[in-house]
Amino acid sequence: PFWAPLDYLEACAKRAGELDDIPLAEKILGVVRSCSRSSDASGNALHNYHTSRKFVSILGQLPTVAVTDEDIALIDRWLSDPYDRGLVCSELDKGLIPKLLSSDIPEDWHKAVAILGYCIRLIPGRTGDEYVTVVDDYWLKELLNHHISSFGNKVGAEAANLFRDRLNQLFGGARRSKLGYMYRPAVEDHPQNQDWHGAENRCVEGLRDILLAWIDSAPDAASNYVKKLLESQLGIAQRIALHVI
Repeated sequence: PFWAPLDYLEACAKRAGELDDIPLAEKILGVVRSCSRSSDASGNALHNYHTSRKFVSILGQLPTVAVTDEDIALIDRWLSDPYDRGLVCSELDKGLIPKLLSSDIPEDWHKAVAILGYCIRLIPGRTGDEYVTVVDDYWLKELLNHHISSFGNKVGAEAANLFRDRLNQLFGGARRSKLGYMYRPAVEDHPQNQDWHGAENRCVEGLRDILLAWIDSAPDAASNYVKKLLESQLGIAQRIALHVI
């Protein structure tokens, strides 16, 4: 069920953002923190996807300086809701992530990277070496399409490392390391890439597009990163580097 106070809290958050009212923001965050850390008698996290969605909207309206790294970490908990894996990402896409990336404060950019890491976290799929992203593929693709260039321009190395780590997780095993072309035949967008390999597609495209944007904003640093990818033992990383070159 929808928790009635959420609309009131969201209205207060909007007001706090408009007035840059940090004391009011702290009161609202106190409610968000308390509710998000609640658990049942067995110690299991309590989930309500309406509440999680609204909490993300609230964070996106508050002054960014009031939102701490610990508050950002709550997003990982909200994304683990067993009943919905898209609404939280949709709200992140519309509000909090663009607000953080458009900030003039570098600490806000790093908060955005942390959120990106939670969104592309891999969880086991149906078979032994299969993984899926914690966020539904449709919503993750929308988020990346809208903001991946901003990540490349603002925090190229940090964001690229996230996707490189996920690619190591996907393709670093003994069997998959030699068969990357089966899961992502073309680094570029191409009809031969299969939609059902969502995690592989998002991670390849994410690293690719971050590097392309990063090269535009900081060509020397990005070029050095591409050189390291060429020297990598991970075949898919070498292919992405060649594509970028």
